Amino acid sequence: MYSAVHLTTLFNRTLRHLFERIRRARKLYKLSPICRAFINAYIKANLKIIRSITLIKAIINAIKEMKHVLSVKVQLISKGISDAWKLSMLATAWGHSTAYSWRYDMNFIIYCGLTASWIFRLFASYMV
Repeated sequence: MYSAVHLTTLFNRTLRHLFERIRRARKLYKLSPICRAFINAYIKANLKIIRSITLIKAIINAIKEMKHVLSVKVQLISKGISDAWKLSMLATAWGHSTAYSWRYDMNFIIYCGLTASWIFRLFASYMV
């Protein structure tokens, strides 16, 4: 069981660490403005103890959003979902019987995102 002081230090350390990782990764713009404002206010307040359940819920939601922004898997899914749909429609048009299910296959979507990111890295120097 955690004490209130221990829980507060744990939240402080986690929020500061994740916020610093997001700033260093230059992904601060991906956070919602409300989340960004909440984190800034929380860090500036420098609370010694948290007693409010509502505040704890808000901190947990902010931590979830920051982890979502930093997740590599989420980035690959967002890059690959449109390519997976396009490839699935193309294969379905060519008569592939199971190509429709590719749209909902998470592994295929991540593969498409990974392929797109590596192709961009490979040919980025030629695109300039």
